Amino acid sequence: MVSASFVLLGALVVLGSTAEGSKKFVSWIPNGANVEGYAAIGHPDGTGKDESTNDFGEAFEKAGKKWTVELCQADTDGDGQTNGQELGDPCCEWSTGATPRWTTGVSHPSLKDKTSDASLWANINCTSTTTTTTSGADSSVVDLWANINCDADTSASSAATDTDSTSTTAPTPTPTTSASTGAGTSDADAAKPAQYLASMLALASSVALFLA
Repeated sequence: MVSASFVLLGALVVLGSTAEGSKKFVSWIPNGANVEGYAAIGHPDGTGKDESTNDFGEAFEKAGKKWTVELCQADTDGDGQTNGQELGDPCCEWSTGATPRWTTGVSHPSLKDKTSDASLWANINCTSTTTTTTSGADSSVVDLWANINCDADTSASSAATDTDSTSTTAPTPTPTTSASTGAGTSDADAAKPAQYLASMLALASSVALFLA
């Protein structure tokens, strides 16, 4: 027969392991240890000694026990504030081991009557930040190309094209004429009148001899 002390010891071991697991998960969530009055925000008892989980704990489980963008942007308690806003990560940029934007004034993401002061993130422009998907061991950048200006590259390409299009081909040299024959007249053309005159003289001589 199992003794009562053995059963009690087993229960303590189970509770202890559950609590230790909850402490580990705390470091995988921004401000996981800074929600006042709750050592384990994923459990309804707030301590992690109870294995049951609340809405946030279930969402964390479904996310693979990782602080993902989807989990950050979700509102698991339906209070109008995202989990990221309540836990100091309004832009969903936090990664494991990093310090959240603020560490005080955070609220419980699974209690509808617990909300954070919206002024904490009112002036934060999340479009200028880099969003990350985080886990218990690593993080991966989601928007690496957010600040790349593709117009600059296009302008450079256009400028190079314009430069190429303005280059001209060297003009083809035009033939020059001999200075002795006049502009536009070749040596062959200049010799034609002399040849004609010689022919006429030869013809005249032949006629004179015939008549004589």
